[in-house]
Amino acid sequence: MAEGPQVLLLTERLRQWLLGRIPLAITTVRDALTDGCSDAVEHPIVQIVCHGKHIFICFDNQSVLHNHLLMRGRWRKYGGGLLILPEDAWLSIDVGELTVCNLKGQVLEWISRARMHTIVNSLGPDTMTRPYPLEKIENRLDASGHPVSESLLDQSLLAGIGNTAKSEILFSAGIDPRKPTNTLTPRERERLHEQIQNILWESYNRGGRWIHRVYRKSGEPCPECHAPIALLRLPPSNRSTYYCPSCQTEQHPTPF
Repeated sequence: MAEGPQVLLLTERLRQWLLGRIPLAITTVRDALTDGCSDAVEHPIVQIVCHGKHIFICFDNQSVLHNHLLMRGRWRKYGGGLLILPEDAWLSIDVGELTVCNLKGQVLEWISRARMHTIVNSLGPDTMTRPYPLEKIENRLDASGHPVSESLLDQSLLAGIGNTAKSEILFSAGIDPRKPTNTLTPRERERLHEQIQNILWESYNRGGRWIHRVYRKSGEPCPECHAPIALLRLPPSNRSTYYCPSCQTEQHPTPF
């Protein structure tokens, strides 16, 4: 699944391709999108923003194309006047010299500006924001008694962290993923916030690629202590968390 770094990189590409352009045609194969495409065509694209894992393409008629890529969604640029859309295209935006296609959609819908603000307000602070919104994120985490691995995935607490970043952040911070979030020590909180920024921006600076220190490495030796990396699943998400049982304890609090 695309996480904060990948979504921000894609949003920046979409701005390069589409911002300020006037669509000559907006084509879709999805019945639910047809009316919105007709309404937005020939209206300039005035803003393209993201928050966490959500992308919003805003037109000057107040309509917004909202996209969440989930596991498979993508955007691709093609030459202008594309006559035959890719087989997996849900929607295309033709701005003359180029055509931009959404492939495999996932969550793709036309919404109002008011609905866009409602969605953003339902999410926690964006972890890719600069400067990093430390106080806002701290206030959200203070209220969570869930294991810290689960709190990092809760988009209503903080937006943009997914399963890959979660495991890598906690490993680099030396924090046990099972520890209740509201019991983290001040030093653990400091390391957590430091590694949220380090891991996410490391991926961004690598073009959206992750360095897998522990993710999907169950049973392999820890890169620090060589103990076997473990896999666990915790409620409520029951998603996989990879960690080092030796390094990620209160007895070994040094981040890597």
